[in-house]
Amino acid sequence: MRKTHQTLWLAVLAASGLLAQLVQAQQKAVQPRQPETSQPVGVYARRHALCIGINDYASPAIPDLSYAEADAREVADVLRALYGFDDMTLLAGRQASKAAINAAIASLFDPGRVGPGDAVVIFFSGHGQTVKQGRSEVGYLIPQDAKLELARVVNPAPYRQYAVRMDDLRSDADGIPAKHVLFLIDACYSGYLSSKAIEAPPAIASALKYPARQVITAGTAGEQAVEHNAWGHGAFTYKMLEILRAERGPLQASRLGVMLKERVPREVAARFGSARMLSPQAKYLSGDGDFLFVRPGTSLDLPQEPPTHDPVSLLKQGDRRVIEDLVSRGQFRAATDRLGQYERTYGSDEFSAKLKPALQRRAASVDLPLIGTNPVAKPPSSQPASSEETRRVIENLVISGQFQAAIDRLGQYERTYGADEFSGRLKPALQRRAASVNLPLIETNPVPKPPNFQPASSKEISIVLSSPGGVAPFYLHFSVQIPPSLGKGTDCLWLHNGEPICTGIKGLKILRTPGQHRIEALVTTADRRQFRAYRTVIVQPKAPPRR
Repeated sequence: MRKTHQTLWLAVLAASGLLAQLVQAQQKAVQPRQPETSQPVGVYARRHALCIGINDYASPAIPDLSYAEADAREVADVLRALYGFDDMTLLAGRQASKAAINAAIASLFDPGRVGPGDAVVIFFSGHGQTVKQGRSEVGYLIPQDAKLELARVVNPAPYRQYAVRMDDLRSDADGIPAKHVLFLIDACYSGYLSSKAIEAPPAIASALKYPARQVITAGTAGEQAVEHNAWGHGAFTYKMLEILRAERGPLQASRLGVMLKERVPREVAARFGSARMLSPQAKYLSGDGDFLFVRPGTSLDLPQEPPTHDPVSLLKQGDRRVIEDLVSRGQFRAATDRLGQYERTYGSDEFSAKLKPALQRRAASVDLPLIGTNPVAKPPSSQPASSEETRRVIENLVISGQFQAAIDRLGQYERTYGADEFSGRLKPALQRRAASVNLPLIETNPVPKPPNFQPASSKEISIVLSSPGGVAPFYLHFSVQIPPSLGKGTDCLWLHNGEPICTGIKGLKILRTPGQHRIEALVTTADRRQFRAYRTVIVQPKAPPRR
């Protein structure tokens, strides 16, 4: 039994605790935006952090922790003192109820507080749990007032009612109007929806150029977050604070994730041996940028692009980014096609003049026909792509969901290099995946289609948009209408310009880049029929202020 002081004023505060938490979160949420001082030019306008730590849980069925609140307080201190976070919200212990956590996150949606050039960190230290729901696993963070029993997960309903769903946090991250949002979670669970693993850090200029939503967690399902009195923290937070204090130059979240993956398991093994395991996970939720920890006064010497309000220039920048993204993912055929559209729209310029010959050589070297009307013959001196390069192209096609193209390229790979361990592992998985989504195989022994196969048709489903277009940043709400004839148990995957963004019947996407955007719904029925539909949205650049 925890000790309490039975004074009248504490009793009044306890009785009105929820109201006090909400008032406190609201007071912190309405801080006016102030101009930033002594910050590196070209990084962030302001930095915001929400730090949550819970030692003592209200439910006796949830084990208490020793250092989670110390984790949250010290992370807040380091971010404020070393990295210039000037807008800090701390929820510790009883302050960290589900209502208070939701209120604090909701306050970050306020455009008067958080702007498009800002950065947001959301740190959580406490219990996490993975819950089996239907055919999927869902990750939850456990608030202080959760009425749950962590030891036995037989009913997912209480978690949906009392815990914080990680998939909801992903949707919240997309709604926060900041450039970069980073979740740092000292808890273990799995089941959160992510696009790709964080691997090699991008160049700092590219990291800052594009938005990003990222998450780094202490571990995954089946593991337990570790704390020790020698650290005075959880293992994950202990090593993270060590890195943040030691780093003097810019530190990208992707590199922080790599360092934690290496150092946390070593620290846990040194303290506990093989009795405990902890495997930090680093993932992209969305975006192509990278969160950056930069100390005040640090100069990055980044090339500064002159601001422009010319709509054509803005659209040209957006088209360039699309082409660069296609090239970075190894989708050379699509990049070549898009570059042809670029030249027909804007004419030949320095960008196309540099990229076009390289794309032509690359297309020829991997024996890809060009989409353009004037295909370039394969140069006699060009060398075929190496097996390693071709593997990367195939992996990128798989990651981007282009399974038919991956199967086709894998067939070329085997005809060129023969069957090996790479194709032996990938080919069966691709065949199963192709069969499950009704893709015809290029191979000589095609996997038969399911008996109930019906051709996909966009006529069966339709997409409803909140508006066909608007001014950037444009908040687009979308939903899909599925007729009863398709049956129950349908799944819907949403794509934006070919990239997965969310699942479910409806969703929200913030379109920040002027130009044409393609929103696509991929619906899969319980009996594995698949239907597609898409809509095009036009986003106009924000008009310059009148002088």
